[in-house]
Amino acid sequence: QRMCTLTEHRSALVSVKFVDKTSQLITMSEDKIVKVWDVRTFRCIQTLTDKERRYPEDKCTGLGYDTNNNSILACSGTPVVWRDVNTQAELETGALWHPNYQGHLSSVVGLLYNVRMKQVLSCDERHVHIWNLRNGERLSKWSPFDML
Repeated sequence: QRMCTLTEHRSALVSVKFVDKTSQLITMSEDKIVKVWDVRTFRCIQTLTDKERRYPEDKCTGLGYDTNNNSILACSGTPVVWRDVNTQAELETGALWHPNYQGHLSSVVGLLYNVRMKQVLSCDERHVHIWNLRNGERLSKWSPFDML
């Protein structure tokens, strides 16, 4: 039986994460809006919006969560991090990744966060990038197609 329907997104959802430690659900829609929900009350407690224009597609495609720093990671062509998320307040801006960002040239289709290494792995249709979460620096880039 259905317990609740979360209806505040206006675009298709592309990713959902559950944060067990805080009993929160994080949802992300194509239109670059991330919402944090309290699953005990089924209420949206925070809305994060990436207002920067992204190349090549202006939509979010990947979502991650850093439990150590209470940070939300999202990506399209460029990874975006909202650091030290305060779950009781509205936040309307996303922090840009790195001032000298040289990353994906096509939309990111996957995002993984490695808690132990404090690194983010992002991939597009041809390349995998590994990023240092502390400073946003790209540590590595490779393509499985290079090995063929």
